[in-house]
Amino acid sequence: MEAFTSVPLIDLKPLISGSKEEQELVAKEISNACEKVGFFYVTNHGVEDELLEQVQSEMRSFFNLPNEEKQKIATKLSKCHRGFFGLGEENLEENSGTYDLKEGFDFGINVDDPDNHPKLKGIPNYGPNFWPSKELVPTFQSTLEKYFDRVFELGITILKGFAIGLNLPPDYFNKFYKGEIPAMPILRLLRYPPLPKDAPQNVLSCGAHSDYGFITILFQDSVGGLELQNSEGTWVKAPPMEGTLVVNIGDMMARLSNYTYSATKHRF
Repeated sequence: MEAFTSVPLIDLKPLISGSKEEQELVAKEISNACEKVGFFYVTNHGVEDELLEQVQSEMRSFFNLPNEEKQKIATKLSKCHRGFFGLGEENLEENSGTYDLKEGFDFGINVDDPDNHPKLKGIPNYGPNFWPSKELVPTFQSTLEKYFDRVFELGITILKGFAIGLNLPPDYFNKFYKGEIPAMPILRLLRYPPLPKDAPQNVLSCGAHSDYGFITILFQDSVGGLELQNSEGTWVKAPPMEGTLVVNIGDMMARLSNYTYSATKHRF
């Protein structure tokens, strides 16, 4: 297969509200993108620009908090990896001696007491979310939970495209996310400070990796920096495009598609 040199752009409107034939055409575009690139941009995705701007504003407010405030909700205090992690605490090129200069915040579907949940006892990584003080960032939680809900539903729509493209029933993947056991989608906020001009070569913004889950839906700011590695080992830029989100395949989806779809390595 010829190595890709760009990332396709796919209009989701027909998949959301089109006829059966229109949905099949979009699903074919998605399938081709997943087979050849593992990444694609989506437009007409249904997440409002106003909400995306609010999310960016809330992110700035959170990451500008004093470190001692962010450390109060550190992931190391969580039994289910929720909350804040600081610079250098996560390095994606394992055993390479690199240092990822990024900080982040993770949350997902909230489960207050998983040990007494009828379906979740003994299953790892379910639990309560951590949130910063509302006195410091009053609308952070409500804005992020709204964004989470919208992107979750977008993900279900995109999975319908995957299913159709794989000649499966359109709702095939719903059982993984809307069944008796709550799904485990994670929303991650990431901040990449500018790399110092004199930074050592082993200091990166985010090391090369493939994502481990089903799919990732990424909102890039205007700075960008995302690069994808094609089959020839060349790094291909995926710059921000106004009005779009970026979708990529994770290792789990690659496996479930019998490796018809590619979980492509990428970096920032």
